[in-house]
Amino acid sequence: RETSGRAKVKLTRLETFWRFLIKVQQRSMNPSLHLEAVTHRPSDGLIAVVSSCLTGRVWEGYMWAVESVNDFRSVSKCDLTAARTMAGNSDILWVNENLLTVASDSGLLEVWEHTPLAHTLQQLFTLGSHDDMVMSLCHLGTSQWIASSSADSSVIIWDVLSHSMLHTFKGHTDCVWCVSGQPMDSNILASSSQDSTIKVWDLREAKPATKFKEFDICRAICWGPREEHVLVAAAETGKVSVFDLRSPKAAILSYHEHTRAIHRMRFSNTNSSLLATVSNDSKVVVSNVTEDTLQYCSSAHSDFVHGLSWHPFKAELITCGWDGNMLLHNMAAHDQSLTASLEMSVENESTN
Repeated sequence: RETSGRAKVKLTRLETFWRFLIKVQQRSMNPSLHLEAVTHRPSDGLIAVVSSCLTGRVWEGYMWAVESVNDFRSVSKCDLTAARTMAGNSDILWVNENLLTVASDSGLLEVWEHTPLAHTLQQLFTLGSHDDMVMSLCHLGTSQWIASSSADSSVIIWDVLSHSMLHTFKGHTDCVWCVSGQPMDSNILASSSQDSTIKVWDLREAKPATKFKEFDICRAICWGPREEHVLVAAAETGKVSVFDLRSPKAAILSYHEHTRAIHRMRFSNTNSSLLATVSNDSKVVVSNVTEDTLQYCSSAHSDFVHGLSWHPFKAELITCGWDGNMLLHNMAAHDQSLTASLEMSVENESTN
């Protein structure tokens, strides 16, 4: 009987241990990971986010679809919608209302389906032609095509819905950090590379339509939302430069609000003058490129900030980083508080 009692105690301890391991595994799918990218669904602002996590010698990836930042902070809701990807991730993009494309460290594009009612994610298929990590994704204008850039120095154009590769561009000699589609012309895109060059491509041509060499390596680029000839480049030094492609030899505007490499930048969907940038210096900066003024700066993150997405129809943006946090930045509330403080200072000056 004593032996049987000891066996039961050991069994109970073993069950407790296994339950602990299960909880650890479930907990491994919580927000305390390296969050790499975030995006809003254009129709309703549903949030999709991807992460990478080093487990032993292997990088693993996870993704979620949540309705708000608060839902992401809820471990129970995160566990409900979490899905494990095939490898670490660097970017994510909504293809349409239900399909998501994830840029994988394996060199593949993973295509996932989001189930609206249950908010569950299921992998449908993969697209593969890159020989190294996929670094970024973008839409091409209003078409259903997307572009991907890779550490293999290539840019590839995909028709995700037909599971097909359409074009391959190999003009760079090193890792292509970023690719950006011209919002007003589905045939035009730009790419920035570790080789210190920026190239503008036309799908109707085999060679770059425009290329120019920057003094700094640019990890992020994006097009101006209103002028088809304006391209913005963000450098490893933290400098942001605005170029007019009709004479790209010199920037028409430059500013330097970051102290380390800028990882991503986006123009606001509600105010085309506001450009948000996130950096390895842990800062989130919003600048008015029309007036050349600093609009907003936040140091709320405690590690590299890699993800950035503006809400499709609200004056707010979401950022995420390697500190495992997803943060909401409300520009409307910031503008109201700034206006109130300015009015108060004016009143004080008039009183004095």
